[in-house]
Amino acid sequence: LGCSKIVSARQPGEWCQYSQQCDAVELGSLCQNERCQCAPGMLRNGHSCSFVDRKCVIRGYVWIPEIGECLQVLQPGAIGCSHSAQCSVAAHGAYCSRHTCTCPEGLVPSDGTCGKQCPAGFTFSSVTGQCIPPDLGDGLDHLYATILSYYVFDHIPRPLAQRRQSSFNLSFYNLFCFAVVRPGEQCFYSTQCEAENAEMICDRSICRCPNNKLFTGATCAENCPPGYMEANGICKQGCDPTQVEHNGRCYDQVAAGQSCVLNSQCTGGTSCVNGFCICPASMTIRGGSCRQSNLFSTSLLVR
Repeated sequence: LGCSKIVSARQPGEWCQYSQQCDAVELGSLCQNERCQCAPGMLRNGHSCSFVDRKCVIRGYVWIPEIGECLQVLQPGAIGCSHSAQCSVAAHGAYCSRHTCTCPEGLVPSDGTCGKQCPAGFTFSSVTGQCIPPDLGDGLDHLYATILSYYVFDHIPRPLAQRRQSSFNLSFYNLFCFAVVRPGEQCFYSTQCEAENAEMICDRSICRCPNNKLFTGATCAENCPPGYMEANGICKQGCDPTQVEHNGRCYDQVAAGQSCVLNSQCTGGTSCVNGFCICPASMTIRGGSCRQSNLFSTSLLVR
């Protein structure tokens, strides 16, 4: 089966196939039940989104009148809530119980919302609101033999390929193929992540561990192992002693006059100004370090 990625922006309330279509028009919008829904904490107003309460105009946060503060919206299953409103704006009927966003009876946390309890081997998709198989596996042969055509995003019939392709690097969903995604990489559906590691979910378009846990390379944990640092929810090798870390990246420490990105890179009392490590105004660069300028020293002697 040939696979293609078709991206077309969708407004709130319009039909969608994945969240990136919605986010392209309204930041933070999600594709749920095949319709673009506003970001948690926002309401649909025609083909746009507006904040639920003007007292809180931060995306991903909700106003809590009892304490007069904005608190972060949390997905079902997430730990750290103190008020049910943090949960209910993410999924209808969800509430805070023992500091965990809990789904109403009969539903379970799944794919960023409260979904059905699926049969073994199936996964709930918030995009369709249905249980789907994570991988059709050997069933593809039967599918190719019995289905003659399928519909792409514009609903134009396209013939199915007559031969079976390897599905080792593809996740098959809703008669569309999507690449299997590794932890820390961009995703459309949780099934793409689960095909690589069963613990992963697609959260904010990145394959991550649930409940703010970190992926160590083998499993999900509360913290990274010693000598490792966190980047996009993934533990990676820490920086060398001659480097500094910033937002999950390592930067070399540099001397006066050399190019820089961060102040913390600059050594010898220099600061990063316009991309270079610069000495203070009263000093000059000599031998890769800052030295008191002769002019400044002479002026002190005259006084």
